[in-house]
Amino acid sequence: KRHKRKDENCPCKGVKSTPMTLQYPQTPSFKQGDCMVLQPAMVRWASGAEASIQQLQACGTTGYVQQFVFIRPKEIPGRELNIQFSLELQQLAVQQALAQAQRDAAAIQLFNTLNQQNEQATKNQTFRCTSEAIRGTIYTDCR
Repeated sequence: KRHKRKDENCPCKGVKSTPMTLQYPQTPSFKQGDCMVLQPAMVRWASGAEASIQQLQACGTTGYVQQFVFIRPKEIPGRELNIQFSLELQQLAVQQALAQAQRDAAAIQLFNTLNQQNEQATKNQTFRCTSEAIRGTIYTDCR
């Protein structure tokens, strides 16, 4: 059996960079090993080179995580532009990871500072306690 997806349910609306993960709802028959025919797919490189596939098929027997790789057409010029764009994306990802690590470190430092201040405030507090025996039970009140 083959199951077709409607184009209005496409999880790939908008322009994105690769690698990209698409998620499709799995039909009961897919979970039993049947195949689903997915909508056509097209990719465009920064240089303008394009590649497409008219029929993409996912089969449950292959597993829930599957991949498809588009090969850039060699005859289209601009390979160096694509490589440069890819390098810039990698540099951006490194910069974003570094910025996140700096934010995480600042949050940890703030937590540690507040925790130390709280510990010092608790250590310096003086409590005055009074105890009272009522019908064989001792009640202690500290302020």
